[in-house]
Amino acid sequence: MEEGKFLDSYKASEFNYIIDYEKISAAIKYYKFKGFKQIEVPWDTPKKYREVTFIGNDFNPIGEDRYLVGSAEQSFVFLFDRHDLKRGSYLSCTPCFRGDEIDQTHQQYFLKVELFDNNDTSEKRLLHIINLAYNFFNQYIPVKIVQVDNCTYDIETSDGIELGSYGIRSWNNKKWIFGTALAEPRLSKAMLRYN
Repeated sequence: MEEGKFLDSYKASEFNYIIDYEKISAAIKYYKFKGFKQIEVPWDTPKKYREVTFIGNDFNPIGEDRYLVGSAEQSFVFLFDRHDLKRGSYLSCTPCFRGDEIDQTHQQYFLKVELFDNNDTSEKRLLHIINLAYNFFNQYIPVKIVQVDNCTYDIETSDGIELGSYGIRSWNNKKWIFGTALAEPRLSKAMLRYN
């Protein structure tokens, strides 16, 4: 990447929203209390792991078949596939890099606490995790659960801003539950719109 190209591609207006690290900390504490184990995961993976959960505009590779992650779910899948992740309920906080169009609620990078369960992948467990997330978000802003398809759900604000996605996914003979614990500054942006 040419020197200066990274910052030249962004508008100053993207930096108007500040990540609320207190909310990040609150999410980590809340889910740890609910039984999730916090671990550190890679911030980049080979492209095939990125494509398990996200197909779209990629950020430039940072090395030989190394791509910045779109979410920690890709990092969890990478570790799970390599047998470096035991069965369990996990959370991790990573930056997320996406080639999304920028608008009121989307930006090309943000901070997210991701939930990952490869121990109990039942629909009952998924609904329990969604309920945990609903209760967490509802502390900040009124939310609703929206069923997207058979085993995929979103949590949204009353005016339709998606705060998190939840579901059961499988790939390469592996199955897991994924979910958003918190994405910032998305929640903070939604709260500003609500108030």
